[in-house]
Amino acid sequence: MIAGLFTIIGVHAAPPVRPRFSWQEMTFSYSTQKVFDNETYEVENSGTFTDVYTQADYNYSETEDYVIKELRTVYLEANFSTYFKHIISGNLTVDLNLDVYRVNVDYGTGVKLYWFAVKKGIYNQEHYFTSISGNYTYYEESKRYIESTYYNISLPGWEITDTWADTDTVFDEINITHYEEDVDDPYVEHVIRNEEFSMPLILTVQMYTTENNDKIAWANLFSDFIMYKDKDKNLIYSAGNSHEGVPSLLGSTEFLGLMKPIAQSYYMLYDWKPSGVIFTWNVSNPYDMTIDDIASTIEFTPPTATTDTEISWGIDYPNFPINVDSMKLGYYTPLNATYQETTPISFSYDFDYSLGENQADLDMTWEIGKITDDTLYQKVKDCGLVMPQYNYFLGSFDLAEVDQKQLSVPTKTFTFESNDTIVAEINMENPEKVNYTVYDYFGADTEFESKGGSIHPNVIGYSTKTSFSDAPLQNLLYTLDDFVALDTTFTVADDLFRMETQNYPIWGGERFIHDPSLSIFYAPQIAPPTGIPGYNIFLFVGVVFVISVIMVKKQKKSKIETK
Repeated sequence: MIAGLFTIIGVHAAPPVRPRFSWQEMTFSYSTQKVFDNETYEVENSGTFTDVYTQADYNYSETEDYVIKELRTVYLEANFSTYFKHIISGNLTVDLNLDVYRVNVDYGTGVKLYWFAVKKGIYNQEHYFTSISGNYTYYEESKRYIESTYYNISLPGWEITDTWADTDTVFDEINITHYEEDVDDPYVEHVIRNEEFSMPLILTVQMYTTENNDKIAWANLFSDFIMYKDKDKNLIYSAGNSHEGVPSLLGSTEFLGLMKPIAQSYYMLYDWKPSGVIFTWNVSNPYDMTIDDIASTIEFTPPTATTDTEISWGIDYPNFPINVDSMKLGYYTPLNATYQETTPISFSYDFDYSLGENQADLDMTWEIGKITDDTLYQKVKDCGLVMPQYNYFLGSFDLAEVDQKQLSVPTKTFTFESNDTIVAEINMENPEKVNYTVYDYFGADTEFESKGGSIHPNVIGYSTKTSFSDAPLQNLLYTLDDFVALDTTFTVADDLFRMETQNYPIWGGERFIHDPSLSIFYAPQIAPPTGIPGYNIFLFVGVVFVISVIMVKKQKKSKIETK
């Protein structure tokens, strides 16, 4: 009888709702001016934690006629303490004008999605910092107990010819104290950068309304890639694992360089007063093609309704220039390079947005082409690839992150709470949906395991809107403020910046394809006996908002041809 009552008054009683969608080409403008007067960002925390995770590693012989696969189970125990204080004075100005493709999707009155992909853009940026100071301490001790099973696999048939087991225990300690003061030599950094560019910079904004008119909004931004070597064999890019200096995103001992798909023409001035030297650059990459020439090759597939509840669209950046910057690999894309010297490869992004009574799934299929320059291809043979994803939350209630872990660890879930109740979660847990496909690796199309990774705010530097003074395009993430401002019913009580990574430890410059999915559970499930206090969990839209970033392997035809 109770189940029948739930059917009558619960989510299944709501009439069918079909999503509304539209698209357009438009110019998206964003400007910000910030003045920092001894703005202080401070973090202090400590704790202990344990974790158990599995991972796989592959090594092949010189003759490449066999592969040794190591399957590990790692039991991690760690304790840490950290204190970080950063004080900054100065100002920052950013002006962005972007020609974009925009997709809008509405579902009922409670769910909105705005998606933007850049065709070309112009930005003007200037920052003038007069003071940066602070101090940093970090202590961590950890123990990893590792159980390994080894498989000797013959090629090309992938036959297991031998198996054996081993165990190992790894102890590690990080003890860092760093002070950044500018008492004797005044710190003045003045940077001007004016740029025209084209690149696959993709921003997704999603906004949700609860049945009690509580609201949450979330922006997700991604564009470029980090090349890395998985030295500690935990599958992820272990940012901040250097044992000296302030941990930073690009300061890891695993960092090998950056790979950014971009065509750009820019002027830059850098003036650091203590040195008394002013540097200027005028760069066009590629110089033998205009930005309009490159942008004209982009192929946008407008959204269509593939079913009553699913919308699909896509964008391709064929034979697109890349900029590689790697001191460790000894490879740099030349300044003022020709189109061929930019080592063009193809990037493809497909999106499927499926909506139902309780859940919205944004499946994203991205495919990256094989490195076409043989010199670069040989240098990245042992490299992995990681895609940083920037996330910014706004809520009409207080948001708190639960169980913030070490500087960077393999992580299954990122959980957020309000009033001791879970309201958001990024989930990378499903073991059946973690694989990505690398083409022609070991002479075959091979699936490997991807991994989610957490990046502690202390590694990024400081998680306020000054974080991206030297990477102004990331400021696009904060256009979420403008979208929320258009909703007069949205009173922001809290904001939260987060950064996660999707890690591909085996890449080697080959073409690969992967399908991550951003899933929103915007209406509660019937199963839980209790809900969030003060909310009717049986109405169509509840307060629970769960973001699930899971790795979804789907059978899709590749858009990028092997060359």
